[in-house]
Amino acid sequence: MKEAEIMLGNETFIAGTHRCLFHESTKTIIVSDCHFGKVAHFRKNNIPLPQTAATADYLFLEQIITLKQPLVCIFLGDLFHSSSNQEWLWFQSLIKKYPLIEFILIEGNHDILPQEYYEKAGLLVKPEMELLPHIFLTHEPTNYENAFNICGHVHPGFSISGKGRQHVHLPCYYFNKNRLYMPAFGRLNGCVNMEKINPGGKAWMFTENKIYLPQ
Repeated sequence: MKEAEIMLGNETFIAGTHRCLFHESTKTIIVSDCHFGKVAHFRKNNIPLPQTAATADYLFLEQIITLKQPLVCIFLGDLFHSSSNQEWLWFQSLIKKYPLIEFILIEGNHDILPQEYYEKAGLLVKPEMELLPHIFLTHEPTNYENAFNICGHVHPGFSISGKGRQHVHLPCYYFNKNRLYMPAFGRLNGCVNMEKINPGGKAWMFTENKIYLPQ
């Protein structure tokens, strides 16, 4: 199974190994913490990473758009990792391929490029957004009274242990106390153990080929 349903109130979202949420009735995909430009930033600072690592996430996003055919694509902050580099031009070229899709950026702490960069790329920039009644989108976790919050920033993961001291740590979608934490889309970003920092929630862990329902 590569996808699973997550219910927020009466609304159904599809989560999957593709690291995004899809809301069918509004044809909206939600992606968080892409950190595009990170590879170029590391290479500039003499940290050797293969060039293929830079292009992988762009190609992956394009595959998701082709698969889901969204009308809206929302980035939950930390779209670009640092100052402008060649990767920003790649991203700009990618979204220019889809003039019928509305691209929205919810500002994150890494979104430090000048405003004209986002405007030229065709991105609508917002500090937060009410996607549906009582469902709010933010970058950092935010409390809303009698409402759900879908957020990024944290890069959630979850650890499980088996017999013989076996141990695995996987990225996940994590739900706790009316808040759904989105996994980081950029696969170089790692993930934190949510059971340690925010225990008691539900984790939809995933590999590249399978998503696991909460136990």
